[in-house]
Amino acid sequence: MGTKGKQMTIEERLEMVEKKLNIMKVRQRWLLAAGGTFIAMACVVVGCGNNATKAKEFNDVIKANKFVVVDSQGKSCAILTVASDGAPMLGMFDQQGKSRAGLFLTSDGDPALIMYDQQEKQRASLMVKDGVPLLDMYDQQGKQRGGLTVASDGVMLGMQDSQGKPCLVLSVGSNGEPRLDLFDSQEKPRAMLFLTPSGKPMLSMLDQQGNPI
Repeated sequence: MGTKGKQMTIEERLEMVEKKLNIMKVRQRWLLAAGGTFIAMACVVVGCGNNATKAKEFNDVIKANKFVVVDSQGKSCAILTVASDGAPMLGMFDQQGKSRAGLFLTSDGDPALIMYDQQEKQRASLMVKDGVPLLDMYDQQGKQRGGLTVASDGVMLGMQDSQGKPCLVLSVGSNGEPRLDLFDSQEKPRAMLFLTPSGKPMLSMLDQQGNPI
C-alpha cells in the first residue's frame, strides 16, 4: 500500500476517534448536570419528608406521589417520588442524610444510575442512552477520568487526565479490530497502535499538525 493509502487510513481513523471523543464530552456534561439536578431534587424531597402525603387506596393498590422510607430513628433512608417533569426517581441516603445513590429516568425515558461519595460528589454513573450503555467514573474533584461505551460500531474505553481532557482511548471496532489511541495535552492524537483486519500490527505516530512522522 502506498503512502497515499496509508494517509487516507489514518485520516479515517482520526475522524472516527474525533467523533467518539465528542460523544464522550457531550455525555460527560449531561451526566454531571443530571447528577447535580438529582441531588437538588432529593434535598427538597428530604426536607419535606416529615410532611404527610395523601394516598388513596384502590383495592390492594396504594397510590401516592411520594414514598419516604425511614429507619428506627426516623431518618430518611430512601425516597421514591416523581420529578416535576414526570420522571420517576429513587434516592438512597446514608446515616448522615447524604445522597449516595440515585436511580431515575430522564425526560427522554432513558434509565440512569448515579452514585456519590460521602461528600455527595458524583463518582460513577451508569445509563442507557438511545440504546447504548454508558459507564463513567469520576475523581474526588468531580472530573471524569474514565468511560466505557458499548455501541453498534464496537466497544470503547476512554481515559482522561485530571483536567478531564482525553489522553487514551482503547477500542475494538465492529469488525473485531483492536486499537489504542494516545493524545497530547491539547487533545490532539499523537500515536495509534492497531491491528489490520488481516491481523497485521501497525503503529502510526503523528506530529502536532496530525501529519504522519
